[in-house]
Amino acid sequence: MFVKMFFSLPLILWLFTISWTLFFTTGLAEDIPSDKETTPTYVGVVVCNECHAKKEFGNQYGAWLSTKHARTWVMLQSSNAKKVAENAGVKGNPQNSVQCLKCHAPVEEGFKPASTFHIEDGVQCEVCHGPASQHVAMKMDKEATAKVQLKRLTKEYCMMCHKEKTSHEVLKGKKFNYENGWKRIAHPIPTEGKK
Repeated sequence: MFVKMFFSLPLILWLFTISWTLFFTTGLAEDIPSDKETTPTYVGVVVCNECHAKKEFGNQYGAWLSTKHARTWVMLQSSNAKKVAENAGVKGNPQNSVQCLKCHAPVEEGFKPASTFHIEDGVQCEVCHGPASQHVAMKMDKEATAKVQLKRLTKEYCMMCHKEKTSHEVLKGKKFNYENGWKRIAHPIPTEGKK
């Protein structure tokens, strides 16, 4: 079952898309608006990757890529997702359903995406940490970047999606354990231990 799910065609296509996108979009951070007073925009994981895949920053991108968060949108193609969607009263493709996307590829209401943002990345960096355009615009100025802190997660924020849902009972899965889940997604914070 695991092998079938892990190496499914949608996953392979998703990994190809991510690889292709990363290959052809390096250096995209320069395209992000630099005006520090503008409304923050979602830049997408491909921009976060430019710094946060580096070992010296803690490779947060690699940590994210190894989690289910990186595949939440792809998961909506599965037969299980279709059962859950049907159980929840969703008509049509779960990947296009606002009800499903609230947790599988969520963004803040009224969000402003840059051209580098892709909903297909699922629960990516900015879902948890907020829009990163201002953080990216100041990346060369370490003091200014430190002042534009991205949001830190709370248990309450995570549980908005990880709470038990009657629509998901058809999956017959284990109840979500926050502490174990946190350990699976935890990644180093670049400024930790540096003074």
